[in-house]
Amino acid sequence: MTVAEAATDEASSEAGPGGHEAGRWTTDARAWLLALLGLALLLRVAALAALPNLHHADEIYQTLEQAHRLVSGYGTVPWEFVEGIRSWILPGVLAVPIWLGGQLSSDPAVPALLAGILLAVLSLTVVAAAFTAGLRSSLAHAVVAGFVAAIWVDLVHHAGRTLTEIVATAPLLAALALASKPTLRRRELVVVGLLLGACLGIRFHLAPGVAVVGAWLLWTQGRRAFVPLVIGGLVPLAIVGLVDWITWGVPFTSILRNLQINVLEGRANEFGVSPIDEYLRTTWASWGPLLPVIGLLALAGARRLPVWLLTAAAILVSHSLLSHKEPRFIVPALAILVVLAAVGSVEIVVAIARRLPPSRVLLPLGLAIVLVGWTGATVALATSGPWQRRWVAGSEAIAAYHWLHALPELCGVGLQEVPGWQVPGYVHLRRDVPIIESAQTPFTSDEVNAVLAWDPVQPPDPSRWHAAARFGQRDRILVIWLRDGGCTPT
Repeated sequence: MTVAEAATDEASSEAGPGGHEAGRWTTDARAWLLALLGLALLLRVAALAALPNLHHADEIYQTLEQAHRLVSGYGTVPWEFVEGIRSWILPGVLAVPIWLGGQLSSDPAVPALLAGILLAVLSLTVVAAAFTAGLRSSLAHAVVAGFVAAIWVDLVHHAGRTLTEIVATAPLLAALALASKPTLRRRELVVVGLLLGACLGIRFHLAPGVAVVGAWLLWTQGRRAFVPLVIGGLVPLAIVGLVDWITWGVPFTSILRNLQINVLEGRANEFGVSPIDEYLRTTWASWGPLLPVIGLLALAGARRLPVWLLTAAAILVSHSLLSHKEPRFIVPALAILVVLAAVGSVEIVVAIARRLPPSRVLLPLGLAIVLVGWTGATVALATSGPWQRRWVAGSEAIAAYHWLHALPELCGVGLQEVPGWQVPGYVHLRRDVPIIESAQTPFTSDEVNAVLAWDPVQPPDPSRWHAAARFGQRDRILVIWLRDGGCTPT
């Protein structure tokens, strides 16, 4: 059955999804899913390879830098890994592509690229989950939902990010896809428990969303769901506890210490406090006038997938109540809303087709318009001013570190009015030399022979230093200053 035929059956059937092979994995459905997964992987790998950028310092210093430290023995140790509020699970997993990249190539970009590709492959779970959830209604719903999940700008941009909230999105949406089934077998409930436990273990801040999925299954599947969900959920959580026990000396230290320091002691608030409507404003800044459109479409899609909307709402509300807010924290909720909106767009086309005289052309035309509309929307966003800056954010610092990596005489790097969070760490420098960020000017230090400074910052003694390379464009130029001679460590 083709997409058009499935949708036509949906439009002509008042009985709902039961009249058109809803939920059946036909040959056509499998072929469509494989094609969409291929498209999604192509876009994600192309973005990672062509546009290396730094979305947030945490993707370096909380994960990639620690993976590099495991492999090489040197690297920056952030305060979170002094206090023990981070799990070593994700850095431990990422240590594999970091090590492999170093074995395959001397290019400093390769290890981080391989780590990003690994997570990009994991992000295909989101596409598969969207397709599977849509297939509960029809092949048309599945194709549109999977297509939007494959191409939507946020999902492509974040796919390779080494951030816990991004990684946790995959098991959360996979759990939602299974939870959307009318009836689940015992082993399927165990799998959902595994996925929810993995989501919680990776990013415990998503607990409200996880709780909603669990409560939904207890309501729809009855008390029989409780034990399988608990059995499945305990497995990944036990792994988190065991890894913390091995690395920090106490089970679940990374969670308990995080709650103590960031919530009870308020350390997170030192990094910024935002009003309760912050996420509404940041999402508007990202999506612009598309935000209300996507919101209305998501409401239409919730007719088919109510638990998805409830989960997104739980994440958005709980995170809005926290004082410290960052746009990346709600990426799982935005991914859910985009999938719901894709399903909702098919619902609207089907509803319109039902009210018009029967036609074999009208509905396929409507679906084509929907696909073109989603494509145009994501292209418009991806090429807009705010997104153009995101695609290249931090690229000048990455390029500068790669340039320094190839400098034979490099013995120390100074940061002149360049905060440490703006540079990509030893994982990109891949040279065991000091990186000094000091209140005093590195230009006067004998510990470094290379200094990074934003143009138009100049050395106080131009006779000792010369500008060797410049990276960036327009009003954001990062200059590498070099001096002759070696370094005198202190």
